[in-house]
Amino acid sequence: MKTEFHPIRRKKECIKNYPRPKNPKDIKSFLGLLNYYRRFVDNFAKIAKPLTTLLKKNVNFKWDDRCENAFDKLKQVLMNPPLLVYPDWEKGNFNLTTDASQYAIGAVLSQGIVPNDQPIAYASRTLNQAETNYSVIQKELLAIIWAVKHFRCYLYGRHFIIITDHRPLTFLFGIKDVSSQLIRWRLQLSEYNYTIKYRAGTENSNADCLSRIRMITSEPSGNETESETENARTFEEFKVAENKVIFNSRILEIDGSIKNANDNENIILPISQDCITTHPAIKQIINDYNLDNLQFTNQDKTIIFNRGNRLIVLYNIKTTYLVELKAEQFFQIISEIKEFCQHNNINTFSTIRIEGTSTLNSYMRIRAMFRYVFKDSSITVTIYNEQHLTNEDKQQIIYEYHNTPTGGHSAVSRTIKRLKLNYQWKNLKTDVKHYILNCEVCQKNKTHKKTKQPMLITTTVTKTFERICLDIVGPLPITELGNTHILTMQDELTRYALAVALASTDATTVARAFVECCVCIFGIPTSILTDCGTNFLSDVLKLCANY
Repeated sequence: MKTEFHPIRRKKECIKNYPRPKNPKDIKSFLGLLNYYRRFVDNFAKIAKPLTTLLKKNVNFKWDDRCENAFDKLKQVLMNPPLLVYPDWEKGNFNLTTDASQYAIGAVLSQGIVPNDQPIAYASRTLNQAETNYSVIQKELLAIIWAVKHFRCYLYGRHFIIITDHRPLTFLFGIKDVSSQLIRWRLQLSEYNYTIKYRAGTENSNADCLSRIRMITSEPSGNETESETENARTFEEFKVAENKVIFNSRILEIDGSIKNANDNENIILPISQDCITTHPAIKQIINDYNLDNLQFTNQDKTIIFNRGNRLIVLYNIKTTYLVELKAEQFFQIISEIKEFCQHNNINTFSTIRIEGTSTLNSYMRIRAMFRYVFKDSSITVTIYNEQHLTNEDKQQIIYEYHNTPTGGHSAVSRTIKRLKLNYQWKNLKTDVKHYILNCEVCQKNKTHKKTKQPMLITTTVTKTFERICLDIVGPLPITELGNTHILTMQDELTRYALAVALASTDATTVARAFVECCVCIFGIPTSILTDCGTNFLSDVLKLCANY
């Protein structure tokens, strides 16, 4: 009875996420991996024909459906049996092929006699900022160390062969006087039984391809189109370019709301995957055009509506509307929008002002991203700076972020932080503080922070109204008589309490209420206990005490 095994998901993740080639050089890198295993693939030449056609001279690089189908089918061949095999534990003798590029490292675990070995699993990862500064030999050594750790469950306790295309590694471990870093790596490999063998880079295409997945966007060749050259712009390149002013006459800015855009303007609106938005212009556009039952599929990032002479595109930029995006994510989204426009022949579109909560993803920087990404492009982008909100709009926005179930009557700082994900206006913090101070639910349920005072030696009262405790509650919602605060008075012995409404909390008003409602009725107390507020320590109250 034959048992069929299937590779686990993490073995083939780096192949599944292999990016689409953007030029002939990228196709050669991808086919290099496939050529190594083509002896195990039926009709390899027939399947790869659309890709190899693009490598011919005088052929323009045009990625069509035939190329996409061939690319997907070849990736499936790499990820599934009979190419990706289950390890034969009795046979042993694993081969670990490693390679490193400028930005990534890759490895292939295989079994069999080279070059007829079959792969068991693939692995690759990008280098961090410190590792990219390593020398070539350090990167190659790092690839070996990382790959051995990654496939430890296969290699530990068995002899295996490490195959590399860097010849110095074959004798480097025999040098006596070495650096401290190499000594540490030696110690990490000392528990394994291995042999290092050299193989030329032209024959090491399987691991070499995996080490270059992250740098799939290579230098433009003569056959590249304009759009492919533009898409090669990376966030790292943008960070260098933004040190100088970036100009782009096709990025336009208009004060006002996008809901007032012309009927023939294409609109691309950023929205979360849950289709929840608090942006008033987006909500009005959805209501005006009856765009109901919005739902993104797992594959698509857009919902497109054709309304007369305009396209309305809802573009999925994040999972929920509460998620805050980083600057690099904003750059990726803008790049994807550009690719979407090029693919659908959209030459002009309008969108809303996009910004985050920090200076790293402020509107000024995101505007610079638009100018950089769409530089040397024929696409015109109009950004509507909807910052002229009326007081009613501001109150409604704060209401949605504070009073609704998703707001949960959050505190001032948290409400402001969530508001800044989508909005920014002058005196926003002041408006939020004033709103929450007048929120009836918050005032009834909030807990007051009590500052710790040093322990005092107190005396126990023996008579009623010998000591009166005073405090002020508020501000509260204004009443019909114009009162906003409450003066509370309590006898310390009997706990008898009084409450007097106040229109203000100045010292004169507080002293008058205390004298009229307490002293004139119950007599003069021996002492008064307060929280040392300024309205209780004023000269007016001291004069009352002297009399």
